[in-house]
Amino acid sequence: MKTSNFFIFSFFLIFISGCDKPNEAPEFLDKVYLELVRELSETVKIKDNKLKELATITKTAESLKPRSRESRVARETILRIKKEVDKIEQDILYKRLRIRSRAEQDRREYMSAWKAKSVWPRPESFNNYILQRKLASAPRTWSRVAPERKKENKIKKAPSSAAPTNR
Repeated sequence: MKTSNFFIFSFFLIFISGCDKPNEAPEFLDKVYLELVRELSETVKIKDNKLKELATITKTAESLKPRSRESRVARETILRIKKEVDKIEQDILYKRLRIRSRAEQDRREYMSAWKAKSVWPRPESFNNYILQRKLASAPRTWSRVAPERKKENKIKKAPSSAAPTNR
């Protein structure tokens, strides 16, 4: 009886003392970090699809006549896809660096929030991230943003026949 009470008491003491430790990987609690990881996986899938497309086009280009129009179009397509793959690889590298820096930032913020016994991650941080992504991907030309304004300007610029002329 005494040994069972001792085990129960020691288990309870270990349970109580174990609850007050900081999380070793707080970045997995952050929605922004998880969104960045998801975007990276999507980009890797896009790269894989482009490489498959490049392989099929390369195989078909080898079977074409050397100086034909189809051969020239295939070579241009191969060059275009290679450029796209290079751009995607740069994007993958950027996203990996961004994920690493976000994880470090999350650890710093989590430890300061844990010491201050405050809420982490802040609820508005993910909303700010989504808003920033929308603004970054928004078109930067007025003609795409407000097509109705373009119509209004054409109507205003049309000369009126009733306007007097000063000579």
